Amino acid sequence: MLERLYRTYIRAPDHPFKLRIVHWLAASCLPAAGGKFEVDGGITLRLHPRDWIEYVLIREGRYEPLTLRFIQANLRSGQRALLAGINLGLHVVVASRQVGVSGRVVGIDPQIEAVRRTRDHLALNGAPANVRLVPAALGRAHGVVTLDDPPADNAGNSNLRTPGSGPVCVLCAPIGDIWRSVQPGEASPDLLLLDVEGYEAEVLAGFDEQFRPGLIVIELWDEFLRQMGSSVAMVSTQLHDMGYVLHSLNGRRVVPGDELPEHNAIAVHRDRMPATFPELSDAGE
Repeated sequence: MLERLYRTYIRAPDHPFKLRIVHWLAASCLPAAGGKFEVDGGITLRLHPRDWIEYVLIREGRYEPLTLRFIQANLRSGQRALLAGINLGLHVVVASRQVGVSGRVVGIDPQIEAVRRTRDHLALNGAPANVRLVPAALGRAHGVVTLDDPPADNAGNSNLRTPGSGPVCVLCAPIGDIWRSVQPGEASPDLLLLDVEGYEAEVLAGFDEQFRPGLIVIELWDEFLRQMGSSVAMVSTQLHDMGYVLHSLNGRRVVPGDELPEHNAIAVHRDRMPATFPELSDAGE
């Protein structure tokens, strides 16, 4: 009941000091771990408005709707998916449902809290036992890297592009090695989600000749990429050289200077059948 009333207030028209009241009410009526809120697709998540993504989910009931629709449209029962950068687990829950009991989803994230929350949200939604979660970082080679502390208002933005001086170090490995360790005998997943906060070029540099997912949903945020000495154009060239054709989430070919919906693009391997792209209007964009 409290969660419903709280969401009703958040969804009401904005007014001066509303955000301050939103946080005051959260401290008064929500558990520290967050209240239970239902979002698009009938998925239940524990959310707290101190995190801006979670605030969006409470208010709008959805986050990255086009990306999630693409995952739903391009994963079938029995297929394999790898999600790198899982945050609170929304995309993992969606992928788990799509591939069913005969499929497999592997989620990778260097943040232990992201792994824990994803595990809890899988259980909360009665997801099939088809997910394996790996607390690790991805890069071009094996090693140990320092993880930056995330900002207070975005727990999923912990990253490797601006490593801090804190005590948290994590094991780093090429993505293909981790995939084959969890899924022996399978060269590549059908779909890869790559959302690693500006470290995308480093992860792509760690691909080997055997690791070629049919589809890659990849975050391309120029501001983050530049901090690693890369850019959207450079990542596009990397993908092209590996046999991929880059599209926006609405199916258009990506050209320099494009504004990408949800900062995500779709790389389709030339050996794969065409992907299915949702219409922008379907997600209310």
